[in-house]
Amino acid sequence: MPETGLIQTTDGCDHQVRLYDDAAPVLAELADEFVRVLAADDSVVIFATPEHRADLALHLARRGCDLDHLVVAGRYQAFDAWDVLQQIMPDGGRIDPARFADIAGAAIRRGRAAATSMQPRVAVFGELVALLCLDGAHDAAIALERLWSELLATEPCTLRCAYPLAAFPQRDDLAALDAICALHSHVTPANTYGDLSESARALALVRVQHLARASETASIQRAEAQALAQQREAELADFLEEVPVALHRVDADGIIRWANRAELELTGYARDEYVGRHIADVHADSATIADILARLARGEALQDYPARLRRKDGSLRHVVISSNARWTNGAFNHTRCVTRDVTDQLRAHEAMTRLAAIVDSTDDAVIGKTLDGVITSWNPAAERLYGYAAAEAIGQPVTLIVPPERRDELADIIARLRR
Repeated sequence: MPETGLIQTTDGCDHQVRLYDDAAPVLAELADEFVRVLAADDSVVIFATPEHRADLALHLARRGCDLDHLVVAGRYQAFDAWDVLQQIMPDGGRIDPARFADIAGAAIRRGRAAATSMQPRVAVFGELVALLCLDGAHDAAIALERLWSELLATEPCTLRCAYPLAAFPQRDDLAALDAICALHSHVTPANTYGDLSESARALALVRVQHLARASETASIQRAEAQALAQQREAELADFLEEVPVALHRVDADGIIRWANRAELELTGYARDEYVGRHIADVHADSATIADILARLARGEALQDYPARLRRKDGSLRHVVISSNARWTNGAFNHTRCVTRDVTDQLRAHEAMTRLAAIVDSTDDAVIGKTLDGVITSWNPAAERLYGYAAAEAIGQPVTLIVPPERRDELADIIARLRR
């Protein structure tokens, strides 16, 4: 009995192995697992020899499974392991990764599409690797195990491997067993050891138990790493949500897909009112938002692009927008947008501009100076009154325009202003 597979995983990448010397208990256990999977409206994919396919079909029929109906529905797929090996090893010695991915990946995708549960799962049982081990092709077996692990990362399913001890009869075979076990997250030794010699049994047991403990340690380390990654992801999500900078994401159709708290406060909308709305709904100028989206769709990056937002209450806010687009496989996926409210700064600038216009147009001489008495501003009326151009006066001491007999008064005035 070669590689078998059925474990439940959350990330599609776990890969367990069991050693055995009697196939019957493994097939019975596997059938029990398949019954639970099928009862949950999920799917099963099998790559097995005719003998083991027949044994599994018999077990499932005895447990009440209607295989004919399941096959028609696409929830039970059974393939001849020898035929599949010939297809993925066309030259008889090397595995073609693309052919393996096409055959196994397509079967998993069909099973997932046929499953009718809320979260479709696919359980896979294969005898491909173990057949290679029984044939002494350990290098090819190790390569195929790696391909299985890579496939699980892109096509999540449940997989458990099992190997007969007969596939590793020699002491030198332990290196291959070592390598194969290292590719799994958990190793379970066999309970009996058949016709192996006493020394071989002891050596195999010690090695497998050591690998099992090492695998458990690795599993704990992976769990800790996953927990750390989840913690960091949560911290990043919290940072993006709470940072006092307005952030939002818009898809290629202009629909708002996410916004943080500062963005919602800026626009005055509740989250469920804002997310799902077209971004043009909150822009006061349709031509402006159309230009922004067109530029982003062309791959441009925007920096401090001026725009006007219309808040939920109808009031307008002047903002500058910095944004670029995320692309996936050459297609526009969504924007990454930072919005900065410059309404107050713009109003202050407008006020200063108006004041400057007043100063420039008044008939009164208006002069600015530091508390050290250095001239900093000089309007046209001052030029007309004192005869100095602004370029001549700015930077000079104010005593330039104070009669000598009154300079003591100037020092007193500046001292009082400084106090």
